[in-house]
Amino acid sequence: MMIRDEKGYTLVELMTVIAIISISMGIATFSLSFVFNRNVDAKMTEVSTQIRSAKNLQVEKSADTYSVEFTVKDGNTILHKRVEKSGVVTELATVKVPNNLEFVKVVGGSEIKISDLLAHGRSDEIKFEFDSATGKLTTDGFGLYKIKYKDKEATMRVIKQNGKVILNE
Repeated sequence: MMIRDEKGYTLVELMTVIAIISISMGIATFSLSFVFNRNVDAKMTEVSTQIRSAKNLQVEKSADTYSVEFTVKDGNTILHKRVEKSGVVTELATVKVPNNLEFVKVVGGSEIKISDLLAHGRSDEIKFEFDSATGKLTTDGFGLYKIKYKDKEATMRVIKQNGKVILNE
């Protein structure tokens, strides 16, 4: 009688391991996609909250100038809420929109990345300052904005006449 010294795995064992890995990868991919889709809404909510806050502060404290502006650093779009008191500018809040999320403004029916507007010296089109008496937007930041990730998008519209910010219309 001969004893066989078998080494290795059977086909059934290999197929079982491949099936387990495939299922795990599917769950991980779905979970990651869900996280990014939620992140789109959360980021747009953060951006709109800072713009609304700047407007409300401007109306409450008219002697100071509150503004919201954007910059780009390392491919990420950064929102800055600032106040200017007696010539001194103070940063009040920042919101980072990571570069895996596309942040655009709709101009004349075309979507233009915020980073492209900044790169071409068009920062005035995405700046927010408000009239202290009426809350009216006094800069050209009004219009439709989108934050997108693959097929998910969140929108924000800023109305010039009253400075109102409307999410996901």
